[in-house]
Amino acid sequence: MSATLDSPHRQTERTPEFRESPCANSQTQICFLRRVIAVPKLPQHSFKFCPKCGDKAVKVGGNPFHCPSCGFTYHFGPAIAVGAIICDRTNRVLLIRRARNPGKGKWGLPGGFVDLGETAEAAVAREVEEEVRLSIHSPRYLASYLNDYKYKGMIIPIVDLFFTCEVDDLDSIEHEPNEVSETVFGKLQPKYLNNMAFESNRLRARRVQTSTESKDVPKPEMKRSALYRAWSGMMLLH
Repeated sequence: MSATLDSPHRQTERTPEFRESPCANSQTQICFLRRVIAVPKLPQHSFKFCPKCGDKAVKVGGNPFHCPSCGFTYHFGPAIAVGAIICDRTNRVLLIRRARNPGKGKWGLPGGFVDLGETAEAAVAREVEEEVRLSIHSPRYLASYLNDYKYKGMIIPIVDLFFTCEVDDLDSIEHEPNEVSETVFGKLQPKYLNNMAFESNRLRARRVQTSTESKDVPKPEMKRSALYRAWSGMMLLH
């Protein structure tokens, strides 16, 4: 490993040394090295056999997967996830600190994967309720971003859909400890933006920050429901 620039003794990068253990055989060493240098892979690289007829794949990693034996074809598409943009009356954005991997301990927006048979609007309402116990209504689509979900040796391509959401009562907020370790309404400062679990969340949050800095902040005396409707319209015009 190279020394940092401020190190008094700069070292040149060198190849790591692997010393043989007295009780290790060559096969054990090979398995160990494979674990050390293992890199995340896309789902299609796991299709080594046809899931329909069981024959060995002729080509691993192709998209679509095609089995010449039985003709089975499978297209690998991205998973769909949603994110919620919820603000308080001072235009601070609701952020959650993740309690699980990937990105455990880092910040993000409330959200998660869209389930089978579920619309994106229903998914964002469900995820917000599950993670922070808030009931949203009138979710409005804002933008989409690409994301890579890296977990347990796999890379799942994601399309993240972001929605502005209306909330009538923020006092009922309560985070689910298995999903979220902390919630905060914060100005999107570098301490949050530079410690986001997912790049798509960071990019969308940065756009929210730019929008709030360039437009008038709704007046505090507005009713909460009216405030959130104004915020949603403001974001959609951005």
